[in-house]
Amino acid sequence: MSTPFFTIITATYNAASTLPRLLESLVAQTCCDFTWVVQDGGSTDSTLAVIKEWQDKLPAISLESIQDKGVYDAWNRALDREQGKLGQWVLFIGADDMLAAPDVLEKSFAIISQSAETPCFWAAELERFNTHGGKQEHIFCLDLSTLEDVQKTCSRHLPMGHGALFHASSLFLGRFDARFRICADYDFVYRALKSSPRLKSLPVVVTKMFDGGLSSSPSQRIRVRYEELVVAWRYAPKKYIFSLWRCKAIFGSVFRYMQHYLTKLKH
Repeated sequence: MSTPFFTIITATYNAASTLPRLLESLVAQTCCDFTWVVQDGGSTDSTLAVIKEWQDKLPAISLESIQDKGVYDAWNRALDREQGKLGQWVLFIGADDMLAAPDVLEKSFAIISQSAETPCFWAAELERFNTHGGKQEHIFCLDLSTLEDVQKTCSRHLPMGHGALFHASSLFLGRFDARFRICADYDFVYRALKSSPRLKSLPVVVTKMFDGGLSSSPSQRIRVRYEELVVAWRYAPKKYIFSLWRCKAIFGSVFRYMQHYLTKLKH
């Protein structure tokens, strides 16, 4: 059996309430040259039942349900399980997100397959929505053409848009550093671009990302800043790390976290 052009990987855990919108967006795709790989963390709700209900409507589903240590551990398990079966390009998308339109994969395929270059990443675009469906932000990945651009993005706490980043399957001789809880995707991109700085922009809105994930939680802001600093220390020029803005961002996160914590105590 030939490998697909795209592999889409999703980590799930008790995601039955949000998973249908992702499934609907996958089923609607006009390009069917993809496999959906699901790594479930041992859900206790109806997540697995929801997936099985849609199984016959998708080109191919690969599913495993086993307890894991978080989303990056789940991604690594999925990559290990699919070793040798990954598509040419791999997209990681959240269980509470969705593909932006029915022709997302068709448009992406047309551009990528006709390109004479083979970068390690194709950086597309995503739109961020709140839980009520209102659009908050349109995130462009178009200017991330060099490692220095990515370094600036992380140092200024700008969103990278990992949910709209197609990864060359050849990158997965390595894995995500699961010691990170929130920023292992940043670390992976840094590491890949440091050894092979080839990234091309893809002018397609690929993903609709909904707020409510771990990185958007007020209680995790300090953790996000800490992990960003660790990643920046590994790869970025020190001038980005010790900027006044960075110090302001860290102390601002501490202050907002304390506000959040005190508000919870009052209630």
